[in-house]
Amino acid sequence: MQHEKSLCLVPVSFVCAAGTLAASDAVPAEKSFAETKAAAESGDTQAQYELGKIYLEGILTTQDHKAASMWFKKSAEAGNADGQRALCSCFVLGVGVEKNLELAELWGKKSAEQGNASGMLGLAQIYYMKQDFKSMHLYLDKAATLNAPVAFLMLAECYINGVGVEKDFAKAEFYLRKIEAENTSARKILDKMAAQGLVKEGSRIKEAPAQTVLRLQKLVEEKNDTNAAVELGALYASGAEGVPQDLAKAVHFFNLAKSYHSGAQLWLAGAFEFGRGVPVNFAEAVKYYKMAADLGMWGAQIRLGVAYYSGELGLPRDVELAKKYLSPVAKNGNATAEGFLAVIAFNEATASAAAREDVEMLKKAVAQLKIAAAKEMPLAQATLGTAYFLFPNVFPGMEKEIIPLLQAAAKQGDEMGAVVLFIATGTREFPPELCERVRAYLTIINDPKSILYHFKAHVIADGAFGCKQDVPKAIEMFEEILSIGEKKQAVMALANIFEFGAPGVPADCEKAKKYWKLGAKYGFPEAEYYSAIALIREGKPSSVPAEKRAALMAEVIELLKKSAAQDYAPAKRWLGMIYMLDPQKKETGTELLNAAAAQNDPMALLILGARNDRKLTPEQAALVKKYADAPGNARSANVQYNKAVALLEGRAGFEKNPAAAVAAFKKAADGGIAHAALFLAKIYHTGELEGVPADKKKSSYWQKKSEKLKAANEKSNREPLQPQNVLEL
Repeated sequence: MQHEKSLCLVPVSFVCAAGTLAASDAVPAEKSFAETKAAAESGDTQAQYELGKIYLEGILTTQDHKAASMWFKKSAEAGNADGQRALCSCFVLGVGVEKNLELAELWGKKSAEQGNASGMLGLAQIYYMKQDFKSMHLYLDKAATLNAPVAFLMLAECYINGVGVEKDFAKAEFYLRKIEAENTSARKILDKMAAQGLVKEGSRIKEAPAQTVLRLQKLVEEKNDTNAAVELGALYASGAEGVPQDLAKAVHFFNLAKSYHSGAQLWLAGAFEFGRGVPVNFAEAVKYYKMAADLGMWGAQIRLGVAYYSGELGLPRDVELAKKYLSPVAKNGNATAEGFLAVIAFNEATASAAAREDVEMLKKAVAQLKIAAAKEMPLAQATLGTAYFLFPNVFPGMEKEIIPLLQAAAKQGDEMGAVVLFIATGTREFPPELCERVRAYLTIINDPKSILYHFKAHVIADGAFGCKQDVPKAIEMFEEILSIGEKKQAVMALANIFEFGAPGVPADCEKAKKYWKLGAKYGFPEAEYYSAIALIREGKPSSVPAEKRAALMAEVIELLKKSAAQDYAPAKRWLGMIYMLDPQKKETGTELLNAAAAQNDPMALLILGARNDRKLTPEQAALVKKYADAPGNARSANVQYNKAVALLEGRAGFEKNPAAAVAAFKKAADGGIAHAALFLAKIYHTGELEGVPADKKKSSYWQKKSEKLKAANEKSNREPLQPQNVLEL
């Protein structure tokens, strides 16, 4: 999954500010626990603060967070700036007290007003969590004037990531240069910026790996510096800068900072999720992700949001919690968070037939998807393509965007993009590893209300992506979808299966007719169209009484009118063909055929190209040839008749080919079209067609067949607008 280009997914230092509880100074070694406690009890505010640190860290006594917060509070209420800053952090982190950002802000301000840089940084952390970037920068700037190293790092990361300010790599470099001598993180960021060409040179400080480790270890041992512990953990975790990778040591140092430093929390969460230096333990991973997320760590918020959306890490699927974690990150323009929120909005807009009636809700979701898709977020691209594919009437003119969006998503390995691309185009050329992921992805899709469940049924019916083909199972799934009211998704699929047959399920016209009729009842244009075709078939036998045939044909025309009114091109074409049989409606019929051709209906293009010599574009000609040469259309008398005319005259994108024209006329005549047999009789009678010599015997055969077919029609006393004549078009 790709994110927007950024050196840091989240400004790590923002969540370090609250960690100053344990990072800024150590309890003086020369003081004993008893001495410190006695001084604190006598009212020494600095001793009260130091005693709070002793209880916080469990250095000289048993760790006791409640006692720590109590002594911090005594120190703070007496006006000690360090105590106020520490109490602020307690309320941010929930150490010994309930989390309360309002009280944290109150005590942070009291500390900052006394010129305490750590208090200012704590306030910046709070305002970052509240998304109040103006106030955040106010206190960062104040801390920077006091030369607080963390303030410089935080400001640099703001300008790198565009947090509350426009991105400005020159300003970022300015702040990083101020602290690169003593700050390993600053040096690493400068080196990354140089590698991406954002600054002319990387860090100018070249420290030997052993020196780096010793310097950081000294800060950890002498000052309990959690930032130094995190830097050591990062060095051992990555094996960077000449320090051998040692996951056990990485876990050790991150553990030293796990209570207060979200950078450590995020790394430990990933360690427990993926088994880096510790056994896989999803419960522990979630615990640390939540700790880091509560401090505003974007990476943790995104991971939890995605986990709740997908039901990962042993968590239940919970859309509301997913939105809770993703929303703050999306406000900062993160494509991943924006994309998942947009997908959630789309899922809510399409969760049921009733929901899909709210077009404005659907349009709003698609507007969100466009933003994330423009940032190349693959799930957003896949979902946007799906929206255009499923709702062409809501998003007219977006047909050309469907395939590129789905292809872009599938290319980046998105499972949904691959599935919908298969549904939309029938393509099967996907990498084996993507097919494997799709199979795994489909196992978690089990909600019949979901559009994805419908797609899953299609994949199973077809056996795509290496899945076992099981059409009866797919029918069960479609029936399940139908039973809960998701009509169109199921009706059309079931009708198609029984209309054309599938492995293990033979074609069944009666069942197909049942589902087409049901679809027509719900007003689906495709179903109205195919219901009309089913009625034409029903009226074909000569045994059907003329009155019934006339009634059937009236119903056919009404169904086609409804379907054509919904802009369904095949219905326009059929209605146009029917009207062309009636001299009084021939002009209307031509208009309808032209309208269908304007929508690139291949049969309409073939008819107009073959009979009227309509000039087709290269794309239209290719479409017509593909349609006419399709195996299924080899049995269509109507298609073969018009193809024969095109081949005879060299029209509709076909090269002139007399022999192929004769073959197509034969298929049309065998399918019951009297005019095709009459053409063949004339061709063999004159012998004027190149490559087809005169043959009186064949001419006689086809003449008799033509007369026989014509007599059959006359015997049935069929009027022009009758099923048999329509089929002979």
